[in-house]
Amino acid sequence: MKLIYFIFLLVFPFSLLAQEDLNRTWFLTELTVDGNAINIPNEEGQDGYPTLSILINDAEGQVEGIGICNSFLSSMPISTTETMITLDISHTLVFCETQEEIDFEFAYFNFLGTPESQDFNYSIAQQGDFSIELVITKSNGDTAVYSSTNPNIPENLTQEPWYLDYFEIDGVAQNYPTQQDGQLNDYSISYFETGAELNQGYICFYGGGGTYSAFNYFGTQTISISYLAQLAMDCGVEILNNYDGAFTTQLEGKTHTYEIIEEGQGRRLILTDTNGDRIFYTNAFLGTEEFTQVAVELFPNPSSDKLTITGEEIDRIQSYQIIDIQGRVVSKNTFTITIDVESLATGMYFLKLQGIQTETTHRFIKK
Repeated sequence: MKLIYFIFLLVFPFSLLAQEDLNRTWFLTELTVDGNAINIPNEEGQDGYPTLSILINDAEGQVEGIGICNSFLSSMPISTTETMITLDISHTLVFCETQEEIDFEFAYFNFLGTPESQDFNYSIAQQGDFSIELVITKSNGDTAVYSSTNPNIPENLTQEPWYLDYFEIDGVAQNYPTQQDGQLNDYSISYFETGAELNQGYICFYGGGGTYSAFNYFGTQTISISYLAQLAMDCGVEILNNYDGAFTTQLEGKTHTYEIIEEGQGRRLILTDTNGDRIFYTNAFLGTEEFTQVAVELFPNPSSDKLTITGEEIDRIQSYQIIDIQGRVVSKNTFTITIDVESLATGMYFLKLQGIQTETTHRFIKK
């Protein structure tokens, strides 16, 4: 039976409003005490990616968190109503090393109520297309503002596109189906942007999008993906549609631990969910041949009209392709050191350079 997909991208705001609740990880973006904004330090050597975050689970009556320097955990019960929440953050571990960090966490822990629980009024509102905002306010007017997306995205996720190699369900590898007529792309791609947006390409879809938060949670690299949507461009082949559907099910609405490992001349991203199912990405285009990488540079990047390619080995390059974020080849030709990109629409693209047993891919922005 042919799967039917809807274009959710245009109705993201409605999806977000329908899922407004406290049960998520929240990242602190503002803190006001006695009418004064408290600076949130972001110093070299801080533990973890977030400046500071809390994970609220009112269904289980628990709140957990991680600080800049102090890991902290509360197993004390919490209570909530539609407008009021009681928090108790009473256990702190590890100490900050700089006075700025110490002053900040002292102010923040006092705000949360250590050593006694505190009652807060709270509100949740949509903030942009992919994020929602939590504001909690004490009776004395002190306020903390949180975002559902992490403002400090780890760079190792956002340096390149990630191409799906395969994924596992219950220990069984789900490999790419055989190429078939009607297939739109021959790979699936994920690109984690620094703005906490996730762009997707699929075998049978031109693209999609969503949001994610990546953070170090109690020493574990973690990524949470939600609000995933696909553009309705299925290719009409059941086995391919089922593959894309299974992959998005593995990705959507889950929290994964992740690791990035060096592998030959590339890198591999491995996502593991709470069931032990895994998703394996590579940062190189997939192929059946062994390719050597050519060291080149692109400039200017971003570019409004022309890209220039330089490098000691460019004489090995014979052709190029320009690929958009949805995986479509929008331009291809024999290789020249200057490539005209003026006719491209504004956005992000990948320049794939190929020669005999040679292939490399670089990202660029058309402005």
